[in-house]
Amino acid sequence: MLQIVCLLSTRTLCRCAHLAVLLLAIMPCIATHGAEPEALRRPIAIHSLSADHVVTANRNGTLTVVDLTSGSVIFENQIGKQLSDCQPLAKGIFLATDEVSHEVLLISLTSNDAKAVARQQVSPYPASVRATKDGTRASVVSLWSRRLTLLGIMEAHLAVEREVDLPFAPRQQMILPGDIR
Repeated sequence: MLQIVCLLSTRTLCRCAHLAVLLLAIMPCIATHGAEPEALRRPIAIHSLSADHVVTANRNGTLTVVDLTSGSVIFENQIGKQLSDCQPLAKGIFLATDEVSHEVLLISLTSNDAKAVARQQVSPYPASVRATKDGTRASVVSLWSRRLTLLGIMEAHLAVEREVDLPFAPRQQMILPGDIR
């Protein structure tokens, strides 16, 4: 009789252990069901807006404005899918590249909002963008398509002016002084 009791209690313990393992496996699903998981920002570019504010372009497709004195996020807006670079044009105007949607974005940034005012398709996988000092032209290099795209920038419009095939996969670029090359 004692052996049967031990056998029953072993079975009961085994069932409880299986139930506990099952509950532990299900709990993360229950806890996050219906909730959007917080994505990692992974900043790829940062620019100063003022002495105490910066804007970061993030790999998760957001633009984040941060107050440096308090260390807090002022606001964050979803601009694209996966940003790969961001450059300032003028006060409150930025260019960003989105390597998933293969676009260059013209972004307007105010004190409490950021929005894309223009989008231009470019060669697949844009890696970086650089603008001329006067902000009327920009160049975009695309990594895997090995191409440089020259863009004309109007007030709220981007237009492809020229595309140049390259013999290598570019990542970084620089506009030389005088904006002639």
